[in-house]
Amino acid sequence: MTGRVRAIGGDITESVPGGGEYDLVVANIISRILIVGAPMLAAAVRSSGLLVLSGVIEAHEPEVLDVFQRAGFTIRDRRVVGDWVALVLARE
Repeated sequence: MTGRVRAIGGDITESVPGGGEYDLVVANIISRILIVGAPMLAAAVRSSGLLVLSGVIEAHEPEVLDVFQRAGFTIRDRRVVGDWVALVLARE
């Protein structure tokens, strides 16, 4: 994977880390922060890219999904472990 994968960390409440659009964005943080950071996360995913959200408590999943579906994402996959949900969303 050398030369094919670049990991960039950042604060989703400020600006898109690295200033670009990416094929894959992963965010493992609580639902409240995902919702607040939704505009920044959405801006970081290029057309036909994927967004992986984890750290979502199952009870908060509908609210998280609503925000990201309104931002143009559809559900590709969903995994549950205990009360925690991970979502793979695709940009339409």
